[in-house]
Amino acid sequence: PPILAINCGGVTAHEKAYWAKGTQKDAPEPSKRGGSGKPCRYGLHCARPGCRFKHPDRPSPTQSTSSKSPTHESHCVLPHQLVIRLQSDGDVIINDKQSEQSPMHSPKQDPNKNKKKPVTTHLEEEYTLSAAVVCVEDNPKNLVAYIQTDRGTEPHWYLFNDMTIVPVSAEEVVHFGAWWKTPCVLFYSAGS
Repeated sequence: PPILAINCGGVTAHEKAYWAKGTQKDAPEPSKRGGSGKPCRYGLHCARPGCRFKHPDRPSPTQSTSSKSPTHESHCVLPHQLVIRLQSDGDVIINDKQSEQSPMHSPKQDPNKNKKKPVTTHLEEEYTLSAAVVCVEDNPKNLVAYIQTDRGTEPHWYLFNDMTIVPVSAEEVVHFGAWWKTPCVLFYSAGS
């Protein structure tokens, strides 16, 4: 399909635990500032001086670097690009495009094991993350959207919430910490 919409769940405790565990990639450890345990609804773009809510990019003056909560260390990093292959035997293989650039490896395949006809790639499509709907952990919870514009040479990302539209980095879009935000729906667009 031209657009692949992925429902990420994140509603039940089991789904929430999945995103809390996540895929640990070299993500920066989040920190917070302020006295409250509640995250600021403006996140990285908060401009309120002395905001009492926690922010993922700014350390608290009272927080020591050695005392980090284990629940605040887990980060899930989603891929910007996916490669989806339809094999000749009907199997579908989905890979992160970053892992595609490393040498191809198959999970423990013995060529003499099944003596079947070799499996070939029947169809292959690249998908690029183009939008994401995210639940921001606040009371009440807020839904925000990240939208990519200009898929040309330098894509630009914007955060849409109920108050404002602000530019954001591509890294902010794909980094998720269960204590701060979880993905609800991801939209990947097929390459032309």
